[in-house]
Amino acid sequence: MRKAAPDSGQSRQALEQQVRTGQFAPLYLLEGPEKWLRERALRQIQTAAIDPALGDFNVSQISVAGGNLEEALRLARQYPLMATRRLVVVRDFESLSEEGPIEALKDYLRSPSETTILVFTTPGLDNRRTIASLLKKGCQVVSFPLLDDSQAVQWARGYVEEAGSRLDPAVAGLLIGRVGVELSRLVPELEKVLCYLGGSQEERSRTRPAITAEVLDLLVRDSREHSNFEVTDAILAGDRGRALRLHDRRELRPVRLWSD
Repeated sequence: MRKAAPDSGQSRQALEQQVRTGQFAPLYLLEGPEKWLRERALRQIQTAAIDPALGDFNVSQISVAGGNLEEALRLARQYPLMATRRLVVVRDFESLSEEGPIEALKDYLRSPSETTILVFTTPGLDNRRTIASLLKKGCQVVSFPLLDDSQAVQWARGYVEEAGSRLDPAVAGLLIGRVGVELSRLVPELEKVLCYLGGSQEERSRTRPAITAEVLDLLVRDSREHSNFEVTDAILAGDRGRALRLHDRRELRPVRLWSD
């Protein structure tokens, strides 16, 4: 059964505290497959650290898939313009070679710029590679694993609560069963339902309209993609009904899931 990394909650809480206080680390590694939360964390860093009026001058996002990590590090060493900090975001570094760029990275990690927040962001790292080891040792690591079903239910209920509406646990479970746990798919469905309820957040907060199963039947189709791992989890947990439902939904080749 998939579990969150042991420190993922603590690492996100530490980052949220830094965003509130404006006390940022010089180096971050935002890693994990939950893209929506990862990108939200990046936006929070940028909003708190960089004056939006100067963002064009002090924010750089660069893909280094072509091997141009040195260019990203050069940008990180530049001084901010009319500000105290600049932000450099590095993407697509997972396929870099283990040669020249790694030495340049080692040099920067030994002495990072005091006026730059350098953020590496990735859906996942190959821990066998040197670059993964270097970044995990040299950066503040913030992990974003996929939520499990129960976590996604709680997250969806909190999201709806903040939007001024209500989502009961059973209805939230129905929603997660249809859409899945990836927030990049869940959030648009929640926004669609909230839009259907109507009103602004402030107006909804006064009446607290509920998202019902009938509303989900009307607006949300069953689009969840279940993996073989979920089938295996259900079998190991002894949940025969769930295992058979997942098995049918994925249209796997018939296999004998249970012995009589």
